Amino acid sequence: MLQSFSRLHPGIEIVSLEGTDEEVEQWLVNSSVDLGVVMNPSPSRAALLLGRDSWVVAVLATHDWARKSSTSTISLTDVVEQPLILATGGCYLYGQSLVEQEDLALKNIKITVRDWTSAFALISEGMGISIVPASTLPLDRRGFRVFELSKPIYREFGLVCSAAGERTPCAQALLNEIRKSTMNRNIPVTIRSNGSNVA
Repeated sequence: MLQSFSRLHPGIEIVSLEGTDEEVEQWLVNSSVDLGVVMNPSPSRAALLLGRDSWVVAVLATHDWARKSSTSTISLTDVVEQPLILATGGCYLYGQSLVEQEDLALKNIKITVRDWTSAFALISEGMGISIVPASTLPLDRRGFRVFELSKPIYREFGLVCSAAGERTPCAQALLNEIRKSTMNRNIPVTIRSNGSNVA
C-alpha cells in the first residue's frame, strides 16, 4: 500500500520509525511524527483501525496442557499458576496487564523479555509458558502448542494523527488513501491459534 501511495504521490516521502507504545505516544503528543500506530486507541482519537489480534497461550509440546485437543481453551486463572515467560514486545498491553485487568496476579514469572522471538525460544527450552498476540506466532511451531484463551481478549491497532498531522496535507493524503484501500473490507483479525488471518 505504501508503494502504491508513493507512486501516486512521488513528492511525498514516508519515513517509517519503530518504537515502543510509550515512544509512539510521546512522538504523537510532541508532534514529532504526523501519524502513529497505537494499540487499543480510544474512540475519541478518531483512529483508522488497521487490524485486530487475539491473545493466545503458547506452551512446550511436552507440557501437560499439550495433550489437550487443539480446540481446547485455557483460562487466565490457570495461566497465573504456571511458570511464565513474560514477553512485553515493547507494548504497554502484555500478559501481566491482561491478567491484572481480570483482577488476577501472576504467581511465578520466570523471566521478562522484550521481544516475542526470545519468548518462543525460552518456551522451546522448557522455561515456562507465555501469553502472546497470535500475530507474533512463528511460522515454525514445532516443539510447542498454542491455545486460545477461554475468555477471548483482543488488541486493536489504529493509525492516529498528531496535532501536526491533522494539519498536514501529506498526512491527510496518506490517511485518505488508506481509507479508500480498506473501504468495504473487514478489519483483519487473527483469531485462530494457527495464525490465519480472516479478512
